[in-house]
Amino acid sequence: MQGKKGVVLFHPRRWLLAAKVGFGLVLAALLLTACAMTTEDAAHVLYDATTVVRLPATPERPEIIILPEHNSQFSNRARVMLLVGTGALQEEDDQLGLAHFVEHMAFRGTEKFPEQRMQEHMRELGIQLGRHSNAYTTFDHTAYWLDLQDLNRGQLESALTILAQWAYHIEFAPAAVQEEIAVIVEEWRLYQQEQDRIEPRLKEAFFRGSRHLDRLSILGDRASIEATTPEKLKTFYQQWYHPENMAIVVSGDVDAEQTLAFIKQKFTRLELASEPLLPEQFDIQPQAIPDVITLSDAYTPIAVLSRFWFAPIVPYNQSVERQEMALSFALGVLRKRLESRQLNSEGVVLAVNVQSRRQTANVNAFNMALLMTEPNYALAYELLEHELQRMLALGITEDEWQTERSNWQAWLQDAQDSPSDLVEMARDFWLYQEPIFNQRSHKQRQLELLELITPEEAIAALTQYSSGREVTVALYPHGTEAPSAEQLKGYQERAKQLPFAPLHQRAEPQWQPLAPSAGILSEQQQADGIIEWQLANGMTAYYRYSDAVPNRAFARLVARHGTNQVPDAQVAAARLASDLIRDGGQAGLNSAEIRQWRQSLDIGHNFSVDFDARSFYLAAPVSNIEQGLMELHHRLLHHRIDEELWRFNQGRELQLWQQFEEHPHLPWHQAQSKALWQNDIRYRNLMAAEIEATTVDQLQAFYQQWVQGNQGYQLALVGDLTAEQAYALVDRYFASLPKASPQGERRSSPQPLQASQQRISGSGEQHARISLRYYLDKTQLPSSLQQATAALLTSWLDEQLFDRIRTESGLTYSIRAQLGGFSPVHQQAVLHISLQTDPDKVDTAIAAVQQLLAAASKQAPSERQVEIWHQSLADARMQARQQPRWLANRIGYSALVEELPWARIAPLEQTATAEGLQQLLVNIVEQGHLVEMVWLP
Repeated sequence: MQGKKGVVLFHPRRWLLAAKVGFGLVLAALLLTACAMTTEDAAHVLYDATTVVRLPATPERPEIIILPEHNSQFSNRARVMLLVGTGALQEEDDQLGLAHFVEHMAFRGTEKFPEQRMQEHMRELGIQLGRHSNAYTTFDHTAYWLDLQDLNRGQLESALTILAQWAYHIEFAPAAVQEEIAVIVEEWRLYQQEQDRIEPRLKEAFFRGSRHLDRLSILGDRASIEATTPEKLKTFYQQWYHPENMAIVVSGDVDAEQTLAFIKQKFTRLELASEPLLPEQFDIQPQAIPDVITLSDAYTPIAVLSRFWFAPIVPYNQSVERQEMALSFALGVLRKRLESRQLNSEGVVLAVNVQSRRQTANVNAFNMALLMTEPNYALAYELLEHELQRMLALGITEDEWQTERSNWQAWLQDAQDSPSDLVEMARDFWLYQEPIFNQRSHKQRQLELLELITPEEAIAALTQYSSGREVTVALYPHGTEAPSAEQLKGYQERAKQLPFAPLHQRAEPQWQPLAPSAGILSEQQQADGIIEWQLANGMTAYYRYSDAVPNRAFARLVARHGTNQVPDAQVAAARLASDLIRDGGQAGLNSAEIRQWRQSLDIGHNFSVDFDARSFYLAAPVSNIEQGLMELHHRLLHHRIDEELWRFNQGRELQLWQQFEEHPHLPWHQAQSKALWQNDIRYRNLMAAEIEATTVDQLQAFYQQWVQGNQGYQLALVGDLTAEQAYALVDRYFASLPKASPQGERRSSPQPLQASQQRISGSGEQHARISLRYYLDKTQLPSSLQQATAALLTSWLDEQLFDRIRTESGLTYSIRAQLGGFSPVHQQAVLHISLQTDPDKVDTAIAAVQQLLAAASKQAPSERQVEIWHQSLADARMQARQQPRWLANRIGYSALVEELPWARIAPLEQTATAEGLQQLLVNIVEQGHLVEMVWLP
């Protein structure tokens, strides 16, 4: 069901869209997996038997792994997972796609829950498909899981019943199989791209010589999908879904003894329908991969140099754990060094990535990657090769080492094992014999290792990994010349000859003296443990105690109105200023030095300007919160725009614009910008001329007028601080800010005021993307629009759309609804329904959605359905309330949405009735105007 198909490759087109128009960022290297079963003799070094319950598989019962974990952030929650050791690699040539197809059929019906009763039963339990339940198929395994939000309501036993049904009793009704063929064809269509796309060719190169090459598509091909029959599915299911090829994993706030009893009761099976099969292990063949791979196509707008070093995986033991920790230290230092040098690239280097990860069951890879706005591979090697050799030759400084150690130590101290994290560790234990690291069983030993590992060990580990089999991947932008293997080798050799600059110790900032505090005028105890302080400079500050993340504090500082109040002439500077205010050097340090200083103290910092807000974010250990707030205070009072950083950012933005201007997808984004935002400069992509014309003086003027001092900020301070500590911090660092009064005309968000219809060609995909947006003036709503009410309406529509448009009609694989427009800056509410479908079925799909909305407008959901949706939202709210970062954000942004801070974090109350949701839908669909946009191949 989930779109995880075993391989994730870097895709430069998606990165560019992320940088320019908000699409998902896809970074990093191959995630290739293969199957390996657990062994008894290795188990004692892989987990602590006092905290992990594990029973090996028998012919009658799957392997059982239970990880009881009780902590402050994830109380009363659990995740249950069924693992099956079969995927695309286990399929024969006449079985392509069957592992994935069986996964889909699990949600179509079982013996106990035939037809749609499975989904109905899950919904009754408050388990929403996609949000709380999903499945995926990879090369070597299939996984199903359920997230349980409130164990007090008997969810655990019911969830295990569902997993047992999937394990042994999936039904393959002919009508359901035929319906699902249409759905999977649409899913397959999503993954089909023009023949010259990079991703399939890159996979082919990495899978050369392995069985993976013959199983590139986990879904199979269209012919194999359409040839699927109930008989083929049953045969495959009975061969692979048997106890000795399965594991049941349960993690979270559960009672181990009770859970074990449930599993034994539900998963014991004495008879098998056919002779069971056990999976064979398959690996990729690094020696068969070409030394150099160069690729490009019309959808490649940026350049990438990625280097892989392959090495065999050594069976796990404690010395291996120590070596891997040492390698992690080295990679962390190397990554930070490359990020610091990025600023000297005049905007050429977009991002760096350094990592080590398992590729298949027995193959690991160390990877260094550089993303660039232009194909300057000589510069790429100057950074990647030269910094790697410099580190191997000169080692690691004491400051760098202490920074990595303190960050690792802080992570261990703050660790809160979520049920999902624990289940994933158990999965990797079952598949690859990787250890189960949970906070109770491994925290103390790893803290002890931190005291033992030396910089010399880190360099030795890096030396070993970087001396293995190397493969270079160079992606070059469309329209440029491909680099040859000889050129790349020459760049690498040249980089090796560069002299090594000496290592420097960390520099300390030179803060200016704090201004005198104007004082705190009043203190008031509010609901839900919130203390409100009114400052003499006009600021309001809120404090709430939370020790859910021990020894850590979070701050959110928000000013109402962002670019919606800034005059048109200043908007470009406002949008370009965020990185410069967040990352610019200050207090005597340049940008790289201030970043290194922050990292050494584990301080997280951010600043952003969007349409309706200007906002700072800060997170730090309590022991370092003074330093973090001192830096924030400096940025609020004394900051100067960093000219070097601006040159870098300006160069990067111009290079990206040049590439984006030539991209085949530009017409679609231009059409969206015009139709949805009237090409308002606050939303559209900035033009090259606007970027070029922006000066440091303009950026500084924006800072002084709209950021410096108290710009009507509201502060939320949440964490493991006493009220007395919080009061002192607020008085010292915020009450001393001078008042400021920014002037500007406030405007509402641009939205389309009338219906329109557009169809744009040239996507390059085999599917059509449909976007239906219903806009309605808020004055026509029956009451003020609340986010919780919108979520209830979305739950109702998502179920209807999934059942009717996806499952019954097979018109799409992915469809969703979303209701927005909560902020006061929006004059209209908007209901957005998005889906993908066969280009020849666009009109059919749109008509089906409109008919569904019309039918739903005439038939309200049941009160029981509304109660179930509400309970799911209420459970999520209760869990979120335990997270201090969520609390800080909700309290900080409360003024923006004109709500009281304590109401923003309060337990969720019922917000709408079934009739109220029906009336809301009627108003939107019947009175709203439709903006229809379709993107065609």
